[in-house]
Amino acid sequence: MAYWLGPLPQEPRVSNHTGQIETQAHGLPDIEDTLLLLEEIQLTHFTKFEYWVNDIGRTLATWNLDLLIDITIPRPARDSPEFAAWDRTSRGVRNWIAWNMHVILVGMVDRIHGPSDYADEFMHRIQSTFHEVRRCMPIRRRPPVRRMMAALNKVTQCKRDDWPTATAFIHELILLYRDSKRDHLLLHPFLPLTVMFNELQNEFPAIIRAKIRDVENMPHGGRFLSTTEFVMVCSDILNRIDPTPQPQAQPVEEDDDDDDDGDDDDDGDDDDEEEESGSDSSGSEEMESDMSDCEEPELPQHEQMNDEAMDKLRDDESMDNESVISIITISSS
Repeated sequence: MAYWLGPLPQEPRVSNHTGQIETQAHGLPDIEDTLLLLEEIQLTHFTKFEYWVNDIGRTLATWNLDLLIDITIPRPARDSPEFAAWDRTSRGVRNWIAWNMHVILVGMVDRIHGPSDYADEFMHRIQSTFHEVRRCMPIRRRPPVRRMMAALNKVTQCKRDDWPTATAFIHELILLYRDSKRDHLLLHPFLPLTVMFNELQNEFPAIIRAKIRDVENMPHGGRFLSTTEFVMVCSDILNRIDPTPQPQAQPVEEDDDDDDDGDDDDDGDDDDEEEESGSDSSGSEEMESDMSDCEEPELPQHEQMNDEAMDKLRDDESMDNESVISIITISSS
């Protein structure tokens, strides 16, 4: 795939900046007469970030565009005759860089630092986000990169259109995150939360906007999103999407006396053994009848999955809640 910015040149040029470099506009190609054919260099995860940055720089240098991503070099002044060409080219390169990133990673950078219009600022913010991610990852036994990438892909590729209802889609994201925690794959809960927001924002715009504000208003501003908070956000969205109460399966409680308690208000005390055998037999039949009449309706499969996932996530929270990865913030700049 290619990213088109203008008409095609005879040959690509190798970056060879000569003379004193005063601004990023130094040596820019004339994009009115040049088509910049830039190859696809996809960044899907920060684990390969250094290789990706090097490939981006080499590709841009081929077209004398590498100065545009160097934030240490001044931009041309607005009244400069070079400003219009620089403005147009820098915006195009910024869009090409974003096009070469997974949409979740672009959203992560924008939420932490705010949106960027120009290539130098955008690349600087990408690098800052990467260093923050690497600095905040806990030092402990790390799983194989293949497993981490597989877990990441399962979450990022989970689409609303693949599920019959929004409720089933949310349940799937909860289960995917639960499985990643069980396997210690270091996925931050913000990742499935961002996927959920992106996939549901058109279907439920008011609900998603409200939940983003709720996360922003957390004491930590969303910067230290824990598993418990992730579960609470998911539960609240589920309740708002479908406020109809769902039947809950009640656990059977064991008594200290005997096991003949039933729903007929019989407390099952041992004194009942003194009753006549006829009454005892009759009471037993009535109890069985009452028990059969009061059976709990079976939950739909996706509801059972949700309950199990919620309980499992809450149980797992005690395992590593204090070591929650501080990777990103949902707070807008």
